[in-house]
Amino acid sequence: NTCFEERLITCGPSYVKWTQWLFTRLHERGMAYKAWGEVNWCPSCETVLANEQVIDGHCERCACAVERRNLNQWYFRITDYRERLIAGLDRIDMPDPTKRMQRAWLAELRDWCVSRQRTWGCPIPVEGETDTLDGFVDSSFYYLRYLTDSETEFLPAGCYQPVDLYVGGAEHACMHLIYTRFIHMALFDMGIVPQEEPFRKVIHQGVIRKDGAKMSKSKGNAVSPDDYDPDELRLYRTHPRWAAL
Repeated sequence: NTCFEERLITCGPSYVKWTQWLFTRLHERGMAYKAWGEVNWCPSCETVLANEQVIDGHCERCACAVERRNLNQWYFRITDYRERLIAGLDRIDMPDPTKRMQRAWLAELRDWCVSRQRTWGCPIPVEGETDTLDGFVDSSFYYLRYLTDSETEFLPAGCYQPVDLYVGGAEHACMHLIYTRFIHMALFDMGIVPQEEPFRKVIHQGVIRKDGAKMSKSKGNAVSPDDYDPDELRLYRTHPRWAAL
């Protein structure tokens, strides 16, 4: 069953608290560090972008040409987990193309740059730091926070349940899915969760396109179903044309 009443607001204080807790735990273990390095910079969004957020040399959000800059940024040592992340793919029921993409990604692996130069996002909990954390840090553990409303423990004893089935877009194969697996392994090493891998089975839903481009809020090309009669939508959705897609 789907319970739409339960939701997490990752920008809320009660969630930001745990994102900062996670950063602090990684920092204490030497897994979060700051260093100079060449990064992707979007002059329009005025922030660093992950490699996966750069499409043909342009920002996936605003389509501005991306520059390469040398900046002092925060990183997570995901390369320390490279071999375990590759080996773990043999234990997950995941589409083969996604496994191939993850193995290829894990083979330039370099460490995960988590600094973002934005006025929004989770502040990095280091005195004097003005950068915020990559949104993928927030989304790397949300499924665990659904299990508890505790304000004093990240995951109280006895609360843990594995994710039997994860349904997510294939476009996140080399971003969210790898970052989530890395964070889960780190939590396993801290004794917070009882197993290395977060998901038993992963499948991907389809993508809706409009005028040849993926439909998304960030691109501003989404079509609201509220603008159409429900019966029209049902008829369109059940048309034989859809069966061939």
